[in-house]
Amino acid sequence: MKKKVYASVVSSSDYDTFEQVLIGNAEVIHVGNKHVEIAHVEETETYVTGVFVSTQTANLAPQHQPGVEGDYSAILIDEGKGLAYPNAFLYDKERHIILWEANTLGMNEKRFEVFFQQYDRNHHTMMQCTFSPVVTTDFLERITNLRRIDSFFFKIGDPLQILNRQDASFEELRELANSSNATGTIELKIKADTGHTLSIDYIRSQIQSILHLNNHFNAQIQCKTSGQILNDEDNLEKTTIDLLLDKFVTYYDIDRVDNASIQADLRKNGLRQAYRVLQRRIELNRI
Repeated sequence: MKKKVYASVVSSSDYDTFEQVLIGNAEVIHVGNKHVEIAHVEETETYVTGVFVSTQTANLAPQHQPGVEGDYSAILIDEGKGLAYPNAFLYDKERHIILWEANTLGMNEKRFEVFFQQYDRNHHTMMQCTFSPVVTTDFLERITNLRRIDSFFFKIGDPLQILNRQDASFEELRELANSSNATGTIELKIKADTGHTLSIDYIRSQIQSILHLNNHFNAQIQCKTSGQILNDEDNLEKTTIDLLLDKFVTYYDIDRVDNASIQADLRKNGLRQAYRVLQRRIELNRI
């Protein structure tokens, strides 16, 4: 079975506390409808590995025998227990990169932020953590080699979510959503006249904002840039860059899933494999 792994850049005003929370935090923190804890932690000189375990104790789905209509019944679980959804992780101490195993029922970038925000409130710390996707070297090279931008397309569903977030980086979008009463979608397309180019610096700044925006909202976001890049032969060639398809992703194999264990050692070994891939394939950097 293949397990997907993403990578995120951690931005924090207190990396020492962030690292200590990963290493020594035994607290269970409520995130959404789950109880989240950090377990099975190991530390080396360069990185920390462990597992975020999200346990759901209420509103559990029923068990069912496929093909038998009406065969539904509650899963019998001891009082205080629930279903556990693991996300193995590996945190690079020097570069502040965290690789994390994808699990839609567990954690993601937005939920990581909620976890550390709640820790800040509980302990009066000031980590102020944000998580941004790591993008591929190919993406960075194409953005760097852009010599002409013909068009820039951006679309977000359910823009009302932006109205409720007090974040300066979303101010323009918040004003647009509010003033236009955009309850369905916001869609923006900028196009240059023939023979002209859009501002490359401006488009790069918009791409960074959209990467950040994608972390904070569940709404579907699309973003594409079309233009010309300078290729290896120093010739201009047409290209289309689909921003959100260029995030770093890799996979590791796990023989089987054991429903009596979260298989922490196997998952952490898989993250170590992913870490080696990350070091080969990407710039450990944001735009």
